[in-house]
Order: sequence, then C-alpha cells, then structure tokens
Amino acid sequence: MKISYSTDGGATWKKAPVAAGAVQIDNLRTGGSVSLRAEIKDGYGNKVVQTITDAYPTR
Repeated sequence: MKISYSTDGGATWKKAPVAAGAVQIDNLRTGGSVSLRAEIKDGYGNKVVQTITDAYPTR
C-alpha cells in the first residue's frame, strides 16, 4: 500500500509513511487543504487508486 498527500490541489504528491496502520501527514500550509491518494496492489497485479481531493482543510 502506498499513501500520498498533496497540499497544492494535486499538482504534486508526497509519499506519507505508513506504520502500524497509521499515516502521518505534515500540514505545511495554513488556509489550504490536503488531498489524499491511496494506491493498493495485490499479488495478482490487480491495482486500485483512490484519490480524495481537498479531503480536509488546514488551519
């Protein structure tokens, strides 16, 4: 599983570390938003990509 986040509306993506089922994201900019993307691939080569644009606002 790969988790990425964007603080610029999806123009660029940064990898978020996954540890013990949790993800830590550094909210760099106030007054903006964070978009999230999950990419999952199984042992048979099946893949799904889920993107949530503007998942939550930053303060």
